[in-house]
Amino acid sequence: MNLVFGGDFCPQNIINIDRNIIEMTNNSDGMVINLEGYISKNCDTKNTLCIPEEVIKELIEKLNIKYVSLANNHSMDNGEEGFKYTIKVLNDCEVKVFGTKETPFIELNDTLIYSAVWEKTGVNNKHLNVLKKNEFLNLTFPEDKFVIFFPHWGIDLENLPLPWQYEFALSFHKKYNGIIIGHHSHVLHPVLKYRNKYSFFSIGNFYMPFNNITYYYPDFTRDSILVLFEDNKIDYVNTQYNENLIKLSEKKDLTYLDNIDKKDYITFFNNNRRKKHYPNYENPITDFFKENMLKLIGRFINSKIGTMLWKWVKKK
Repeated sequence: MNLVFGGDFCPQNIINIDRNIIEMTNNSDGMVINLEGYISKNCDTKNTLCIPEEVIKELIEKLNIKYVSLANNHSMDNGEEGFKYTIKVLNDCEVKVFGTKETPFIELNDTLIYSAVWEKTGVNNKHLNVLKKNEFLNLTFPEDKFVIFFPHWGIDLENLPLPWQYEFALSFHKKYNGIIIGHHSHVLHPVLKYRNKYSFFSIGNFYMPFNNITYYYPDFTRDSILVLFEDNKIDYVNTQYNENLIKLSEKKDLTYLDNIDKKDYITFFNNNRRKKHYPNYENPITDFFKENMLKLIGRFINSKIGTMLWKWVKKK
């Protein structure tokens, strides 16, 4: 089994793609991506994460996309009918969809690929495989399968996995033969290597649009990796994108997290995280106050005045 895993993907125009990436994906058994949006014939590409039908169809063929996870906080943005239409288009292209309540995983011979979305990413509905923190921590998998865990989790633009994600990874690797390939944070995270088993907590954006939804993304969100899985062996390549191009970039060494216990990791996380004003989801009381304060700030930022002010600050 030879698969190529990409992170968050929301193309709204026909993108030029490095021929080396095309060769890589077409020489594989298929590409696996998180489709961060919904598909429609009529799209407002300025103010939504809508993916034009003709665009995704062309890129599915060009990139040999065979498997798509919809377990994310934007696949339901166009409501239930929009969600059903997205699945129909993908199925018509012979793409297998997973990460839903009905189909949380797919099995490929002795490999199981499982996807879920963390409830705190801002999603909660009956159609997706939405899990709470404790439900993640209590997940079980078949021990006779190689498990590829493909979650949508973490915090937007955070530079490190949350302590509970780190706890989950340690437990996962002690119990199962497998790998974790995460997304949602839109940035690359350090990797945990435990007894030659890898946790890629966030592999970044494969491609996200340049519009009013993503206007706040810093330049470093354009860097990501593709994880290469071949016969249970793991490799990676670095990629980079701009508005019209996805290309391979110079291969960089991975940054690794130390194998430490959860208590020590919490201290490391609190001292080194980018978004120190956010909850760490380890203290319910503190988390409650931080979450509600962030909701108030979020409402202001998402207002017209907040959006205009943020754009003005970025220009300065």
